[in-house]
Amino acid sequence: MKKVIVCLLVAAVLGCAKVNLKTAEPLKFDISMRVDVYQHVVNEVGSIEDMIYGDKEKKLNSISLIPSVYAADPLQEAIDRRRDRASVIEAYFSAGCLGEDRNAYLKDLNGPASVCDQAKVSAVVRAENFDRKIIYQHTADKNGVDISSVEKIVFDDHYKRAPLGYIFESFDSASGQFKWLKK
Repeated sequence: MKKVIVCLLVAAVLGCAKVNLKTAEPLKFDISMRVDVYQHVVNEVGSIEDMIYGDKEKKLNSISLIPSVYAADPLQEAIDRRRDRASVIEAYFSAGCLGEDRNAYLKDLNGPASVCDQAKVSAVVRAENFDRKIIYQHTADKNGVDISSVEKIVFDDHYKRAPLGYIFESFDSASGQFKWLKK
């Protein structure tokens, strides 16, 4: 019994000993982290883009299945207009008439005059960007994030969906700047 008390007393004294962890220089850590934007925002962006370019039967939620009787839904109208002009935009992309900037908006690239009617391209770009802004803002408001986060997610989604040859404003690691590059 006496040995046990002595061992506990020694452990208590040694356990309470002061240890100096101070260093002459502050400790520095190199931490690499990846921050994912909310997964539900990514899923919603994918659902909207599927409605425009892919699975036209896919809806954002079950409420979308109920027809709006009293007032028009600006989000659904913007999606419908984008779906209606999708084939024209794809043709202009393929011809090099337009590209998509890093904020997921279209840009008139003044492509070859033989293929690109500048007045028509500009009108399509303005209409498309107007509808994109409606959709991005709605998605940001609904999910409590800023619009720039939604734009980044949409840009990544569009880049993944686009075929080779489409032009995007992408980061060029060699120059350290954003440039218009073909995918």
